[in-house]
Amino acid sequence: MADDAGEGGDGVLGPGVGRNVGTTPGSGDSTTRAVVSVHIDDVDLACRLSGLTLTELWIAYVGMGGSASEVDLWARLALGAGWPAVEDAMLLAAAEEALVNAGLPRLHPGEG
Repeated sequence: MADDAGEGGDGVLGPGVGRNVGTTPGSGDSTTRAVVSVHIDDVDLACRLSGLTLTELWIAYVGMGGSASEVDLWARLALGAGWPAVEDAMLLAAAEEALVNAGLPRLHPGEG
């Protein structure tokens, strides 16, 4: 698959792949909310297996209601920039949907 991050051989996400990047919504508030942790390796693997480029992942993510720019998506995945948990959930759903559309099993069956 072509590497949209401009780093040859590093996959769709470029350098920094392999970190478990989680987000905790609501800094300092006492409201209990679900925490979504997107493992960057899982998103990268789903993209590699399904043939999804970074741009295609972004389009799928926006189609699910995601609101970040393509540059923000790259920063999230390659650099570990923080995102709200709801954005991470849509990102993971887009990557998982790409697997299903390619006729492959989900990486996390039962999570979506």
